[in-house]
Amino acid sequence: MSQNSSVEPPVTPVTGATSPNNEGSVAPSTNFQVPPAQGEIGLRVSIRLFDDEGGFRDLLGRLETPTQVRKKDGTLREFDPLKIFLWKVVPE
Repeated sequence: MSQNSSVEPPVTPVTGATSPNNEGSVAPSTNFQVPPAQGEIGLRVSIRLFDDEGGFRDLLGRLETPTQVRKKDGTLREFDPLKIFLWKVVPE
């Protein structure tokens, strides 16, 4: 007699994915992974955030702190990690 065993393929999580719920706050989605942390400081990142007015807005620059990105023009932009939809490290 043979046993029927299934092997599930590996799951690749979407980095930093969250989704807004009906109450206007942000709830983790099933693909949630932690936002940028100390290990990513100094790296060039692209971060897509939920916009308060609907839709998204993007930040591109060097991660200065887990909540701040320095843009190419030198300005420092702060963001709320709970509003991250997606983020990734961008190659140099």
